[in-house]
Amino acid sequence: MSTLLSREPLESVYAVAARVLRKRPSPQVIHRWRRKGLRGIKLPARSFGSVCRITESEFREWIDRVSEAAGDGL
Repeated sequence: MSTLLSREPLESVYAVAARVLRKRPSPQVIHRWRRKGLRGIKLPARSFGSVCRITESEFREWIDRVSEAAGDGL
């Protein structure tokens, strides 16, 4: 997982998810991933006011961990 000193920019979770997954998840899905997780692994996004932010590498690492937990690829 990235540190706060990472040079990679924090971006909107929606923008990163749309770019990586090639579709934009709904706000409810992002909230659920942060609160409950997917396959028990929570999305490590940070909130700044009402905007959730994450780096692309953190999102990709989260996808990899979720895929490993499921035993398949997403």
